[in-house]
Amino acid sequence: MRTNQKIKICFLASNDLTHDPRVRRQIESAAKKGFKTLALGFSWARVDGVKQKETAGGYGVERFYFKEETGSKREKAKNIAQVPTTADLIELVKPIIMLPVFLVEFLIRIVLFILRVPYYLYRMPFYFYRQLKVNFFPDFHLKQIYKSWQKNKKIKNEELRPVANLEKAEAKNIESTSEIKSEQNVQTKSLFWFSGFKKYVSNFYYQINLIEYYKSLTSQFISRSVIFQPDIVHANDLDTLLAGYLIKRKTGAKLVYDAHEIWTEMGSTFPRTINFVFKMIEKYLLKRVDAFVSVNQSIIDYLARLYKIDFKQESIITSPIYNAPNYQKVRKNYSVKSIKVLYQGRFEFNRGLEEYIEATDKVKSAEFFIRGYGINEPELRELAQKKKNQNLTFLEPVEMSEMTEKASFAQIGVLPYLPKSTNNYLCTPNKLFEYMMAGLALCVSDLPELKYLVQKHQIGVTFTPGDSDSLAKAIANLAKNKEKLIAMQKNSLKASQVLNWEKESEKLSLIYQQILKQ
Repeated sequence: MRTNQKIKICFLASNDLTHDPRVRRQIESAAKKGFKTLALGFSWARVDGVKQKETAGGYGVERFYFKEETGSKREKAKNIAQVPTTADLIELVKPIIMLPVFLVEFLIRIVLFILRVPYYLYRMPFYFYRQLKVNFFPDFHLKQIYKSWQKNKKIKNEELRPVANLEKAEAKNIESTSEIKSEQNVQTKSLFWFSGFKKYVSNFYYQINLIEYYKSLTSQFISRSVIFQPDIVHANDLDTLLAGYLIKRKTGAKLVYDAHEIWTEMGSTFPRTINFVFKMIEKYLLKRVDAFVSVNQSIIDYLARLYKIDFKQESIITSPIYNAPNYQKVRKNYSVKSIKVLYQGRFEFNRGLEEYIEATDKVKSAEFFIRGYGINEPELRELAQKKKNQNLTFLEPVEMSEMTEKASFAQIGVLPYLPKSTNNYLCTPNKLFEYMMAGLALCVSDLPELKYLVQKHQIGVTFTPGDSDSLAKAIANLAKNKEKLIAMQKNSLKASQVLNWEKESEKLSLIYQQILKQ
């Protein structure tokens, strides 16, 4: 049996590895166990202050960038032995029918556009005539002059008679407003074909750019891995799986696929064509990995049903590896004089943060806090201001390593995720385990994995996702029952002694040893 010191592991990630705690924990724990590790990251552009190469803790990190790499791609490839050419990549991608699918969709869209051209040509004179009439000659047409005269005459007659009641005057105002809006809509619709075409062209170039990006990622990862000659390739998420498989083909390494989430079910992250291509990649390659791990068992079962794969029959090792932080002992004060409720994490859509803010007005027996940053932060702050909410405090973000310690001041941790996508429905976020380690009782959406962990360890309650009344009621019930609240807090600390990265990394290390024996 080979010792860990002789085993090389190459980790792949489609980010610069600065804000991906799971991958960081993987490479750190592997290095501590004696594996020789190399982590490769790839991102769109260089970030100031981030080193391209980094060596620390017995492992190496190397980062590649799309914008820098494209200019000198061919020159770099010539200097590295055994680098796959574009023809090699295309040959290996053929079974996944990536290129044909994209070309068929492109041709169909072109045909549909051509078929609509006669209609656009027919409508164009009317559009220019309307613009000419409105902007330069408002009374150009005789019919328009007659309508204007009739309207003025009617107004004069109305002025001679007193208005019968206020409702009649309001009705006239509504009618005139609707006429203005209808005229504006007509002008907007006449330009719809152009905006639609512009949107299509933009989407087309975005897809081309994505294909170039992932082609570059795959090429760079293969080039470096061929030199490193790993025994195991650990591909984090679907967008690195193709690179991992090609490295396996080139070097004979074992392949571990780590699905942090259901990548193709994250909502409208990518165009449908690209999403479909990645589904085909996952379906084709999932049968060809040596081990498949994910953040929970539900995702493993879901992908097995989706692609009709029997992992046992295919001799593929599977295991859930929870995304728990390193164990950290926190001093907990069980004082319940003032109940504090906390949400901490990224501010994104479909996480139920609007309902969380709505619920803060409905519970007077607790103080509410929210910590983080994200794309919809302005909307959340505006919602809190509109409600004139004095019971909610926005806290400044903290470093990932401080999340557990900074959460320990609260008694209740909230996870209000909405089941808007399959990925959300089967989620087990990092903050779930951070709340446990901080000794918080949990108030979580009634979703399968969240409900399973909360009930198994007796650490909290569930509520109906998307319902602020249900959330408020669950928090109020916890705040009233002080003994139950303290018991759940203690259970959270006990659960964190089992659900931590030290325990999860042991499972991952065992998987590495098992696939090397195959």
